[in-house]
Amino acid sequence: MMVLGTSMTTATGVAVLLACLSGILLYVVARAVGVSAWAAWIGVLTWTLVPASVFTGAATVPELPTSALCASAILLLRRTDLRSAWLAAGLVLPATLSRYEAWPVAIVLMVANTVVGVRERTMRCVAQRIGPVALACAGPVVWILWNHHAHGNALSFHVRVSNYWFLSGGGSQGVWADLRAFVEPLMADGLVLLLVALVAVIGRWGNLRLWRDWMVPGLSCVFLVAALLVAQRGGGAPTHHPERSMLAVWAVGWIAVCDLLPWQVISSHRVFTTGRVVLLVVIATGLSTARLGRLARSYGVNRPDELVVGDWLRNRSEGSVWLAPRDYGYFAILAAMQSGDRVTLAASVEPQDRGTPSPFDREDWLRRRVCEGAFRWLVAQSDRGLMAKRVGDVRLETGAWVVVEVRESDAVHCERSDSLRR
Repeated sequence: MMVLGTSMTTATGVAVLLACLSGILLYVVARAVGVSAWAAWIGVLTWTLVPASVFTGAATVPELPTSALCASAILLLRRTDLRSAWLAAGLVLPATLSRYEAWPVAIVLMVANTVVGVRERTMRCVAQRIGPVALACAGPVVWILWNHHAHGNALSFHVRVSNYWFLSGGGSQGVWADLRAFVEPLMADGLVLLLVALVAVIGRWGNLRLWRDWMVPGLSCVFLVAALLVAQRGGGAPTHHPERSMLAVWAVGWIAVCDLLPWQVISSHRVFTTGRVVLLVVIATGLSTARLGRLARSYGVNRPDELVVGDWLRNRSEGSVWLAPRDYGYFAILAAMQSGDRVTLAASVEPQDRGTPSPFDREDWLRRRVCEGAFRWLVAQSDRGLMAKRVGDVRLETGAWVVVEVRESDAVHCERSDSLRR
């Protein structure tokens, strides 16, 4: 995006490209650690059909590539050589810099490398593992140091999200209610994976080698889930989108289950004729599509009016913009504008700030603040939009939004008032 620009079209294109590369990365890593081509392909394909994968893969958010990076790093734990350790750490670094639900994976790599180094019982091997451990942990360390520098609080990101969670009702229903809020959205995906895993367990019960190969990635996923449960209870910062935070677990889970399934037994059984397999695929695809359609109605919010406002401001306005938001939808305006540095918010939409008086509530307040801030454009919704119309000329109305240009006479009046004060 630094090369091609920050338009919504570019952002969407980058998101789709990263989604495609995420699946390719998982397949390549799965093959590199010994998973058969058929099992790797089916596992990755099934993971891409998990609703959260579909939604985040089409959206301009980093969760899908982040989960693919984390899952690939966990898959590499099937191997203990130093090259795989460096590769896993290199994959985790951009993941931990993007999302903090990836941080437990850095801890997993740190523990795994430490265990391997200690098991070799040589200082040389231990020293060799220091590099991958440092690289894996660099993301969280840099993030925390930057927050301390920029905000004066090393954990400001956690405080902000946790405050929102608590003020929105989180933590008020008790321990089990909090844990249920994390687990319930995952039940459908978890139950499907569990049923297929039971088939794998029955079919591969005596094959200890396969189970041993998946022991470390399996324990890593258990630790990741446990860490997310602790985080849920501690403020919900990494788990406020539980279905997204579990994408890495689903990726490892589906690849592992597909690797453990007794494909030869399944293909040789008379029950699984070609016609019946095709029928099962059609039924599974139909059920997945129906589930996606049902969840899509309540997943995310469409912001066409905000995009229109942002696009209009980008192409037809110059100077500072004073924006009175009603909710977090104003981010769509900033994204469409591609120049968010021109925008000043008139009020906060954080839960702790709800009910705080806004300059758009009274005309005299609004005029005074317009003068003080030398704003050229006012952007507001509903009642605040009606107030904005009193101090400027309407240039755009779409949905509940209105864009107002401050009148030239008012701007001159502000300049004269400022000169008199001096």
